[in-house]
Amino acid sequence: WRAFDELADRLGGLDVLINNAGISLRHSFCDISVHEWRKVMDVNLNGVFFVAQQAARRMLEGAGGVILNMGSTNGLMGYPYYADYNSSKASVIELTRTMALELAPTVRVNAVCPGFILTPMQETEYSLEMQRAFANKVPLNRLGRPEDVAALFAFLASDRFSLTCPSKQDIFCPNCVALETRIAGGERGNVRKQDRGGFANPRGRLPWPCRCRAGV
Repeated sequence: WRAFDELADRLGGLDVLINNAGISLRHSFCDISVHEWRKVMDVNLNGVFFVAQQAARRMLEGAGGVILNMGSTNGLMGYPYYADYNSSKASVIELTRTMALELAPTVRVNAVCPGFILTPMQETEYSLEMQRAFANKVPLNRLGRPEDVAALFAFLASDRFSLTCPSKQDIFCPNCVALETRIAGGERGNVRKQDRGGFANPRGRLPWPCRCRAGV
């Protein structure tokens, strides 16, 4: 809370929070130690919760704001050797949904769920051969970069997104975006209804052509 108090003193308050801290440890399920499990959960889930809670309290007392949590496609479908990481990101997604319901309309809450983004953490875990193999599965034949994800964060934090109720935004591959969002007051713009009641996938709303395996 001291960091938030200092932020208020210096800048007068908080408008947007991006919860982006995260770690991963590659192990088989049976080899994950108690220490490793707690370490991943402390950073990826507990950190998100406590930081978001402090931000939300201040936003609710003030003029509102936007909270954006970093999820992952690992939290949606799971991958082998990342049981702790997968669990933490799935929890972040459900935490985001709960926050969205409780904090609306004063605070807008969303989660961004990228696929493979080439960050220093990924460069440490994956060899160049593994990175090339993964890039070959992407329609644009390249791995995602941090700036690909940053563009969506900027959009979600902006007033251009202010008419949509909180849900989650899924980036499945670079330059391919599958948006699952609940549209305020019904469908607006170029959307296609899904079988799950009330949800829709906007097409062409962001500067990425959609070639995603998700079928959007």
